[in-house]
Amino acid sequence: KLRVPLLVKEKEPNKLYHVFSGQRRLESCRMINYTPVPCFVFKKISLRDAQVLSLSENLYREGMTIDDLSDAADTLLHSFKDINKVARALGVRESTVKGYLDYKVVYPEIKTFVGNGKGKISSQQAKDIYVKFPDKSRAIVAAQALSKITDRTKKRKYHSAIKESPEHSTWETIAQKAEKAIKMKPYNILLPNSKYKLIEKVAYARNVNAEDLLISIVEKWIYEYERGEHRT
Repeated sequence: KLRVPLLVKEKEPNKLYHVFSGQRRLESCRMINYTPVPCFVFKKISLRDAQVLSLSENLYREGMTIDDLSDAADTLLHSFKDINKVARALGVRESTVKGYLDYKVVYPEIKTFVGNGKGKISSQQAKDIYVKFPDKSRAIVAAQALSKITDRTKKRKYHSAIKESPEHSTWETIAQKAEKAIKMKPYNILLPNSKYKLIEKVAYARNVNAEDLLISIVEKWIYEYERGEHRT
Protein backbone atom coordinates (compact mmCIF):
# COMPACT_ATOMS: atom_id res chain seq x y z
CA LYS A 1 0.00 0.00 0.00
CA LEU A 2 1.24 3.47 -0.93
CA ARG A 3 1.21 5.48 2.30
CA VAL A 4 1.85 8.91 0.75
CA PRO A 5 -0.11 9.77 -2.44
CA LEU A 6 1.58 11.58 -5.31
CA LEU A 7 1.03 15.30 -5.78
CA VAL A 8 0.03 16.02 -9.39
CA LYS A 9 -1.08 18.98 -11.46
CA GLU A 10 -3.79 18.52 -14.05
CA LYS A 11 -2.52 19.59 -17.49
CA GLU A 12 -5.39 18.24 -19.60
CA PRO A 13 -8.74 17.37 -17.96
CA ASN A 14 -8.86 13.62 -17.22
CA LYS A 15 -5.99 12.92 -19.63
CA LEU A 16 -2.59 14.29 -18.65
CA TYR A 17 -1.08 15.01 -15.24
CA HIS A 18 2.28 16.39 -14.17
CA VAL A 19 3.84 14.80 -11.05
CA PHE A 20 5.54 17.53 -9.04
CA SER A 21 6.11 15.43 -5.91
CA GLY A 22 6.50 11.67 -5.83
CA GLN A 23 8.44 10.75 -8.95
CA ARG A 24 10.34 8.00 -7.12
CA ARG A 25 7.14 6.56 -5.69
CA LEU A 26 5.64 6.56 -9.18
CA GLU A 27 8.62 4.66 -10.60
CA SER A 28 8.40 2.13 -7.77
CA CYS A 29 4.70 1.60 -8.49
CA ARG A 30 5.45 1.05 -12.17
CA MET A 31 8.13 -1.52 -11.36
CA ILE A 32 5.67 -3.71 -9.44
CA ASN A 33 2.73 -2.87 -11.69
CA TYR A 34 0.85 -1.24 -8.81
CA THR A 35 -2.36 0.39 -10.06
CA PRO A 36 -4.18 2.62 -9.61
CA VAL A 37 -1.63 4.97 -8.05
CA PRO A 38 -3.20 7.23 -5.37
CA CYS A 39 -2.80 10.95 -6.15
CA PHE A 40 -3.80 14.33 -4.86
CA VAL A 41 -4.85 16.26 -7.98
CA PHE A 42 -4.43 20.03 -8.16
CA LYS A 43 -6.29 21.53 -11.09
CA LYS A 44 -5.04 25.07 -10.66
CA ILE A 45 -1.73 25.57 -8.91
CA SER A 46 1.16 27.92 -9.68
CA LEU A 47 4.68 26.71 -10.22
CA ARG A 48 5.79 28.38 -6.99
CA ASP A 49 3.00 26.83 -4.93
CA ALA A 50 3.76 23.42 -6.42
CA GLN A 51 7.39 23.88 -5.48
CA VAL A 52 6.46 24.81 -1.91
CA LEU A 53 4.22 21.76 -1.54
CA SER A 54 6.92 19.49 -2.87
CA LEU A 55 9.61 20.86 -0.58
CA SER A 56 7.30 20.92 2.44
CA GLU A 57 6.39 17.28 1.88
CA ASN A 58 9.99 16.18 1.42
CA LEU A 59 11.07 18.12 4.50
CA TYR A 60 9.19 15.74 6.76
CA ARG A 61 10.08 12.52 5.00
CA GLU A 62 13.16 10.45 5.77
CA GLY A 63 16.17 10.70 3.51
CA MET A 64 16.43 14.46 3.18
CA THR A 65 20.01 15.50 3.89
CA ILE A 66 21.23 18.85 5.18
CA ASP A 67 22.28 19.60 1.59
CA ASP A 68 18.71 18.95 0.41
CA LEU A 69 17.33 21.20 3.14
CA SER A 70 19.74 24.04 2.42
CA ASP A 71 18.97 23.80 -1.31
CA ALA A 72 15.23 23.86 -0.57
CA ALA A 73 15.52 26.92 1.68
CA ASP A 74 17.70 28.71 -0.88
CA THR A 75 15.30 27.92 -3.73
CA LEU A 76 12.29 29.21 -1.81
CA LEU A 77 14.13 32.33 -0.64
CA HIS A 78 14.86 33.25 -4.26
CA SER A 79 11.15 32.84 -4.95
CA PHE A 80 9.65 34.50 -1.86
CA LYS A 81 12.41 37.05 -1.13
CA ASP A 82 11.46 36.77 2.55
CA ILE A 83 12.84 34.35 5.18
CA ASN A 84 9.64 34.55 7.24
CA LYS A 85 7.59 33.37 4.27
CA VAL A 86 10.04 30.53 3.64
CA ALA A 87 9.77 29.48 7.29
CA ARG A 88 5.97 29.48 7.14
CA ALA A 89 5.97 27.55 3.88
CA LEU A 90 8.24 24.85 5.31
CA GLY A 91 6.62 24.85 8.74
CA VAL A 92 9.84 25.64 10.63
CA ARG A 93 11.28 28.59 12.56
CA GLU A 94 13.14 31.45 10.88
CA SER A 95 16.26 30.45 12.83
CA THR A 96 16.07 26.99 11.27
CA VAL A 97 15.81 28.47 7.78
CA LYS A 98 18.78 30.74 8.52
CA GLY A 99 20.73 27.67 9.60
CA TYR A 100 19.94 25.97 6.29
CA LEU A 101 21.00 29.09 4.38
CA ASP A 102 24.22 29.43 6.39
CA TYR A 103 25.12 25.87 5.47
CA LYS A 104 24.47 26.57 1.79
CA VAL A 105 27.61 28.73 1.49
CA VAL A 106 29.97 26.30 3.24
CA TYR A 107 32.80 25.10 1.01
CA PRO A 108 31.88 21.87 -0.84
CA GLU A 109 35.20 20.38 0.29
CA ILE A 110 34.09 20.77 3.92
CA LYS A 111 30.64 19.34 3.21
CA THR A 112 32.22 16.06 2.13
CA PHE A 113 33.04 15.42 5.80
CA VAL A 114 29.46 16.03 7.02
CA GLY A 115 27.28 13.09 8.00
CA ASN A 116 26.14 10.85 10.84
CA GLY A 117 28.25 8.45 12.86
CA LYS A 118 31.95 8.14 13.54
CA GLY A 119 34.42 9.79 11.25
CA LYS A 120 31.96 12.54 10.33
CA ILE A 121 31.30 16.11 11.45
CA SER A 122 27.93 17.77 12.00
CA SER A 123 26.54 20.51 9.79
CA GLN A 124 26.95 22.93 12.73
CA GLN A 125 30.61 22.01 13.06
CA ALA A 126 31.03 22.54 9.32
CA LYS A 127 29.44 26.00 9.55
CA ASP A 128 31.60 26.95 12.54
CA ILE A 129 34.75 25.90 10.70
CA TYR A 130 33.71 27.86 7.62
CA VAL A 131 33.05 31.00 9.68
CA LYS A 132 36.19 30.67 11.79
CA PHE A 133 38.65 30.21 8.92
CA PRO A 134 38.27 32.63 5.99
CA ASP A 135 41.31 30.88 4.52
CA LYS A 136 39.89 27.91 2.63
CA SER A 137 42.91 25.67 3.05
CA ARG A 138 42.90 26.13 6.84
CA ALA A 139 39.18 25.39 6.93
CA ILE A 140 39.59 22.14 4.99
CA VAL A 141 42.48 21.03 7.21
CA ALA A 142 40.36 21.65 10.31
CA ALA A 143 37.35 19.78 8.90
CA GLN A 144 39.46 16.81 7.85
CA ALA A 145 41.25 16.64 11.20
CA LEU A 146 38.00 16.91 13.17
CA SER A 147 36.40 14.16 11.08
CA LYS A 148 39.17 11.76 12.08
CA ILE A 149 38.23 12.02 15.76
CA THR A 150 35.77 9.22 16.56
CA ASP A 151 35.34 9.79 20.30
CA ARG A 152 32.31 12.06 20.75
CA THR A 153 33.54 13.83 23.89
CA LYS A 154 36.95 14.46 22.38
CA LYS A 155 35.41 15.73 19.15
CA ARG A 156 33.24 18.15 21.10
CA LYS A 157 36.28 19.57 22.89
CA TYR A 158 38.11 20.03 19.60
CA HIS A 159 35.04 21.72 18.12
CA SER A 160 34.97 24.16 21.06
CA ALA A 161 38.70 24.80 20.63
CA ILE A 162 38.13 25.64 16.97
CA LYS A 163 35.42 28.19 17.84
CA GLU A 164 37.52 29.80 20.57
CA SER A 165 40.79 30.01 18.60
CA PRO A 166 41.89 32.97 16.42
CA GLU A 167 41.40 32.52 12.68
CA HIS A 168 45.14 32.37 12.06
CA SER A 169 45.61 29.43 14.46
CA THR A 170 47.28 26.26 13.22
CA TRP A 171 45.73 22.87 13.85
CA GLU A 172 48.58 22.12 16.27
CA THR A 173 47.66 25.05 18.55
CA ILE A 174 43.96 24.13 18.34
CA ALA A 175 44.80 20.56 19.32
CA GLN A 176 46.82 21.75 22.31
CA LYS A 177 43.90 23.88 23.48
CA ALA A 178 41.48 20.98 23.05
CA GLU A 179 43.67 18.46 24.85
CA LYS A 180 43.92 20.85 27.79
CA ALA A 181 40.13 21.13 27.91
CA ILE A 182 39.74 17.34 27.81
CA LYS A 183 41.55 17.10 31.14
CA MET A 184 39.04 19.40 32.83
CA LYS A 185 36.43 18.13 35.32
CA PRO A 186 33.19 16.71 33.81
CA TYR A 187 29.67 17.38 35.16
CA ASN A 188 26.45 15.38 34.86
CA ILE A 189 23.25 17.28 34.08
CA LEU A 190 19.88 15.79 35.07
CA LEU A 191 16.76 17.25 33.44
CA PRO A 192 13.01 16.71 33.91
CA ASN A 193 11.46 14.67 31.11
CA SER A 194 9.69 17.73 29.59
CA LYS A 195 12.94 19.72 29.46
CA TYR A 196 14.81 16.74 28.03
CA LYS A 197 12.27 16.42 25.23
CA LEU A 198 12.65 20.13 24.48
CA ILE A 199 16.43 19.75 24.22
CA GLU A 200 15.97 16.75 21.91
CA LYS A 201 13.58 18.73 19.72
CA VAL A 202 15.94 21.71 19.40
CA ALA A 203 18.95 19.44 18.81
CA TYR A 204 17.09 17.66 16.01
CA ALA A 205 16.14 20.96 14.38
CA ARG A 206 19.77 22.13 14.52
CA ASN A 207 21.13 18.77 13.37
CA VAL A 208 23.36 18.38 16.44
CA ASN A 209 23.69 15.88 19.27
CA ALA A 210 21.52 16.72 22.33
CA GLU A 211 24.49 16.43 24.68
CA ASP A 212 26.53 18.74 22.46
CA LEU A 213 23.67 21.26 22.52
CA LEU A 214 23.51 21.22 26.33
CA ILE A 215 27.23 21.76 26.63
CA SER A 216 27.17 24.63 24.13
CA ILE A 217 24.39 26.28 26.20
CA VAL A 218 26.43 25.98 29.41
CA GLU A 219 29.62 27.17 27.72
CA LYS A 220 27.77 30.17 26.28
CA TRP A 221 26.42 31.08 29.72
CA ILE A 222 29.88 30.83 31.29
CA TYR A 223 31.35 32.98 28.53
CA GLU A 224 28.67 35.61 29.09
CA TYR A 225 29.17 35.42 32.86
CA GLU A 226 32.89 36.07 32.47
CA ARG A 227 32.00 39.16 30.44
CA GLY A 228 29.75 40.41 33.24
CA GLU A 229 26.46 39.75 31.44
CA HIS A 230 25.04 37.70 34.33
CA ARG A 231 24.80 38.43 38.04
CA THR A 232 26.14 36.07 40.69
